[in-house]
Amino acid sequence: MVSISQTIAGAKKFIAAEITPALPAKSRFAFGLVINSIIGGVPELISEYAKSPFIKATKMIGENGEIDLDALRMTVKKTCQEYGTAEIKVPIIGMFEMTEKNFDELFKYIKAEAKNETE
Repeated sequence: MVSISQTIAGAKKFIAAEITPALPAKSRFAFGLVINSIIGGVPELISEYAKSPFIKATKMIGENGEIDLDALRMTVKKTCQEYGTAEIKVPIIGMFEMTEKNFDELFKYIKAEAKNETE
């Protein structure tokens, strides 16, 4: 289980290391502004999603708001294998495809962040 703050910190590092460098230089600043604006609202968004009966049924978000990263990773991996890539519309850069490999990298960043906080 990882906290929402660990998840956000890991996602920010993933974005900075894996996505932002691939953008044209003149788009990076604007993309950073948008991402930082969006990330500020993520804790409230996750809290709202956690109230959904559908999300509760998945048991991926615990009562205390922690995320079962291993269960989420396995579900995402299975879904990628069944349906292929996930297309995500990202402000500034447009459509972005997340492959199984991209998701694996994202989860590595989140796990590393969780490990760093517990040390």
